[in-house]
Amino acid sequence: MIAKTGLPVVVVDGSLEKTAASYRFLGRLVGKEKRADTLARWAEQVLSQGRSRAASRKARRVPVPTIYYAEGLQGLETDPGGSMHTQLVEWGGGRNVAQVPLQQGFGRSPVSFEQLLSWN
Repeated sequence: MIAKTGLPVVVVDGSLEKTAASYRFLGRLVGKEKRADTLARWAEQVLSQGRSRAASRKARRVPVPTIYYAEGLQGLETDPGGSMHTQLVEWGGGRNVAQVPLQQGFGRSPVSFEQLLSWN
């Protein structure tokens, strides 16, 4: 990227579990460690609460919500399990109904209307 833009580029892990570490890394990078640590602690608290709530639902045998993550103008593109876009569904105890290959690099796996109906 630096060759095309003339600007340095930093790629940070965008996964939920790495949020706090990413904030702290960026804080060191830009000299805003105190603010980054505040954000990292907030992220750790929110993620901890989410894990606790998901565990509580599972322990109480609350029905698992099923989710279809619709993308595209017609809603016939999706991100299946393993995608950064759907990790919150899985992390929160939901079940992503999309059973299609993950399109590496950009998501938006195409599905047919018939596939969508079969997933109910």
